[in-house]
Amino acid sequence: MDREIISRALQGHGGALSLHLLDVVDSTNRWLLDRPDQTYSLVIARRQTAGVGRLGRTWESPPGGLYMSLAWTYADTMTAPGALSLSVAVGLAELITSMGAADIQVKWPNDLVDGSGNKLGGILGAFEPRSRGCRVVMGVGINVEAASVGMLEAGRTPVGLEDIGIPNVDEQLVGRLANTVIHACATFDGHLCDDFDARWAARDWLYRRMVRVETPAGMLEGRAMGLDATGALLVCSHGDTTAIRGGEVRVYSERVAE
Repeated sequence: MDREIISRALQGHGGALSLHLLDVVDSTNRWLLDRPDQTYSLVIARRQTAGVGRLGRTWESPPGGLYMSLAWTYADTMTAPGALSLSVAVGLAELITSMGAADIQVKWPNDLVDGSGNKLGGILGAFEPRSRGCRVVMGVGINVEAASVGMLEAGRTPVGLEDIGIPNVDEQLVGRLANTVIHACATFDGHLCDDFDARWAARDWLYRRMVRVETPAGMLEGRAMGLDATGALLVCSHGDTTAIRGGEVRVYSERVAE
């Protein structure tokens, strides 16, 4: 990877953080979590040998995918950490779509998907409270070629950048994707931005689909109806609306009309 090309794409953020380019790593998130002194750092790897997804799942990380993690330190305690992951996801979906790809959406809480729900990538945030404020490690994995990934959990199907119309996956693209993650973290003030509702509505793959959610209290079935102000998923079931802040979400019917 060409450090100079990637650094140029960071649009002024390059001087504010350290950049680490690795051929192989167990996990870019783990690399940063093991180095608490890295307060503003970006690590990018060609391959992960032990990538981790949500709920401790293995993240398939073949050579040629895009794997990066950003460490960003905040002066204040993070009150809505899930909102930051959503901000990163929406920013990446907007950027990839702007490059001429098929419309990329977000499956709450952290998956980048195409219009059919095929998985393009994922975002995984780790939040470390400190004596003052907190440090966030925001990991991003994006498939380049679906054929190299294999099957995902619960029979989900992967898709890659090359499969959706972005054949030229080079250092400039890597830098633009990284810059989007940095911008989302650098501008986050603990809350979703004022225009987030409209941006989310344009990317919300779950909206009005029937879902099953595994929660600590048991299984909830209902219709996904967007987010609340903190980024929690709203599920309407039998006339009641529940805010879901964590859990496994599965779709069991297609979107219905308004």
